[in-house]
Amino acid sequence: MDNSENRLVEGESTAAGSAANPANGTAADFSDVTAASPADGIAKTETPGSSEPEHTLPKKKIIAAALIIVILLGLGGFYYFIKDRMPSPTEESRENNGAELLSAKISDIFNVSVKTDSDEFTVTQKNGSITISPETENISPQALSYYLEQFTLINSVREIKNGVEKLSEYGISENNNYFEVTLKDKSKHRFCIGKSVSQGYYYCLTASDNKVWIVSSSVAVEPLKMPAADNLNNDTPAISIDQNNIYAVSLKNGGKDIMAVKRVGESTALPYNFYSSYELTYPVEDIAYGTDFSNFLKSVAVSITPIGHMGEANAENCAKYGIGEGYTVVIKDSSKTHTITLGNKTDLGVYMTYNDYPYIYLVSEELYNAVENVDPLKFITPYIDLYKADDISKIVVKTGKNEYTLGIDNSNGKYSLNGAELSADGFNEIFDRLTDITSYASPEANPAAGSEVCSILFTLSDGTTYTRSYYDCGSDLVYMTTRSSGISCTVKKAAVDSMIAGIENGGADKASSTAVQTVSDERQSGSSFPVMPTVCIAAVVILAAVLAIIILKKKNVK
Repeated sequence: MDNSENRLVEGESTAAGSAANPANGTAADFSDVTAASPADGIAKTETPGSSEPEHTLPKKKIIAAALIIVILLGLGGFYYFIKDRMPSPTEESRENNGAELLSAKISDIFNVSVKTDSDEFTVTQKNGSITISPETENISPQALSYYLEQFTLINSVREIKNGVEKLSEYGISENNNYFEVTLKDKSKHRFCIGKSVSQGYYYCLTASDNKVWIVSSSVAVEPLKMPAADNLNNDTPAISIDQNNIYAVSLKNGGKDIMAVKRVGESTALPYNFYSSYELTYPVEDIAYGTDFSNFLKSVAVSITPIGHMGEANAENCAKYGIGEGYTVVIKDSSKTHTITLGNKTDLGVYMTYNDYPYIYLVSEELYNAVENVDPLKFITPYIDLYKADDISKIVVKTGKNEYTLGIDNSNGKYSLNGAELSADGFNEIFDRLTDITSYASPEANPAAGSEVCSILFTLSDGTTYTRSYYDCGSDLVYMTTRSSGISCTVKKAAVDSMIAGIENGGADKASSTAVQTVSDERQSGSSFPVMPTVCIAAVVILAAVLAIIILKKKNVK
């Protein structure tokens, strides 16, 4: 064999070895090697200096890596844009993971067993009676009923994760300093009380599920105390009110005035019989002759006999029993003033303080039911405006800085709002809100003394006009209003606020109103992803991915 043949053989061997041997740093890839031709008898290899790339796979990897980088940058930009809008858990939300540990009706409780370092007793409810063992004198059934009521709802402040591993550290023992509630369905709920966490809070183990909680003193301390002896005979008020001698009644709820009524001529001497006229002085002044206050006065003229004695009326007990948060009724009769402050309502009755007596009492719910949700305006004769859309050609509403014109074309049933076409349904909704408002005659009121909330100018089909204006008179319940005729009236504040909201939500610029409402709905629903930025960023990422795929396909073709 001559030297040329030797060189050829060596060249073939070298080429084959280069293609197949990974030790040379190049992976085996035959995609760029031309298939052997029978005419040539040998395989063709790329020649040095060829314009074709010698290695294509690394560049594919570079393109793929670039694609990944583009996507990551897009996602990173997306996160950067929304991260301030995403709700993040606050310290409060992480800690405020309390739970309802027990919820039952007082009739569901069979007994409660208590064991402490200094006491051990059981309160049992059976066959309609409640007893305590060992038997103790001077504890009435009412006091025992109140004691059981503490166990109808037991809440925690928060859970201590893995707290069961530190029971000794928390001072918790399952066999001491506990109370156990047994329900009539035979289920048992034991609460083991430990050390104080901070002022007013304690560690507590629920034995049924081996979880440790932080609970308030009302759960950790009060249930472990022996029911208090009945001392109703010590300084118990006698409340008796004669409806025929009532001068005046005022009603508040949580410090907010609800209504006040007094007898006409209160400053003059009696006698006035029960059927004399009374006047409403709040929320409006209305002589209201002929208005029947008899049912209301009869309902508050009660005789109250306490059925339970809850302890001193100090700040702690008042907060515990809701005194000051509920209704306060002040009744003046011919002999004295009765100030009755009602607290929380329970299955047993209502908690109450009376005049300057220094105690909190449990009383029947009779007075509570009489004043609950009372509507003072029902005592005033309503005045209803009768509007017909067929008689009106235009309505102009001014609310603060905004003005709205409601056009009515009765000839062809067309409607508009600030020049924009309005559907019949949209018109009817707005028209009903503007006109379906009940007024109450109040000749003594002076609405002009307050700031104007809104005004409505009605233009009739014959060209005549009349105006209704509403004024804020400082009441939480009502606005004052004047009519073109000069009559002053009272309207419910909620009705006017609803009317204003209706006209403003129906806005002239429908597109603008819809857009604003969409953004508002997103914010109210807690949406964390703004629509437009999300769409734009997603479009960029998708476009980058499509371009990269096209480049890869073209490269594969080559």
